[in-house]
Amino acid sequence: MTRIIAGMAKGQRLKVPQVGTRPTSDRIREALFSTIDSWLSSQGRAWADSIFVDLFGGSGAIGLEAKSRGAHRVCIVESQPAAARLISENSSLSKCSVDILRQDAFRWNPDEFTTIVFADPPYADSDDAVTAMFDRLSSDPLLAGALIICERGKKSGSPWSIETTLRLERSWEKKYGDTVIWYGHVVGTE
Repeated sequence: MTRIIAGMAKGQRLKVPQVGTRPTSDRIREALFSTIDSWLSSQGRAWADSIFVDLFGGSGAIGLEAKSRGAHRVCIVESQPAAARLISENSSLSKCSVDILRQDAFRWNPDEFTTIVFADPPYADSDDAVTAMFDRLSSDPLLAGALIICERGKKSGSPWSIETTLRLERSWEKKYGDTVIWYGHVVGTE
């Protein structure tokens, strides 16, 4: 069972796709959002001022959690039609209004200053494709100052290349069983 952990929709159960996704566990989402809360506080920011993007949305649980906690705007990017419909249903169930963008998450570009980008690409996607995506995103001026987060399997390598790490003020990781969450704070662009 996947549910919203905190905020105005706390406890709301969410539907998950029957195939093709790997929902982030409640335990990992709790830790993830605790880290985001700490980061927002350290930056003098609040959820109410945050623009949150959830790439590879799946059920939408991560983006809906951000909206439930008070994010100003949430955009969930999902290319699969069935998953996008499910995100829309979950948005209605939870009464969390989010923007759903039907496109390939690897090709997403911000259209406004964005505070947090979370990406959970399928573990089967190549490390090279994921690294290339973060190289591109970390150099986008609309992500200067943003927290970028990537969820990957423990057998995957770092999603950051040398070019990416040069644009990150701090980069750290946390391991949870077979899952690793990578965090980086973008400090500037070329």
